[in-house]
Amino acid sequence: MDIYSQPYEQANAEMRDIESQIKKALSKDLDGNHVETQFRVMMPTLENMQKNEYMSQMMQAVNALLLIDMVMLSTLVIYSLMLSDVNEQTYQFAMMRALGF
Repeated sequence: MDIYSQPYEQANAEMRDIESQIKKALSKDLDGNHVETQFRVMMPTLENMQKNEYMSQMMQAVNALLLIDMVMLSTLVIYSLMLSDVNEQTYQFAMMRALGF
């Protein structure tokens, strides 16, 4: 079962090796002679792993974009708050100077 915890490429290679071993074992008759047979070993779990890997890569890209957007937005908010604080202090100093303090 540790095949499924590996990356897709390694799991695919190991599953293909297992597939060839199964084909070799099933293509022999009871006497051990080679018999021509044509069949295909189905591996739906491996196919699902491939689909999940693409989905995982897409989700990682989306998460990276969201992270970049959040950093940009937080930087903009902090800059805006600091700018408004400076403007407010400037106004207060101007009012105090106008009042004679």
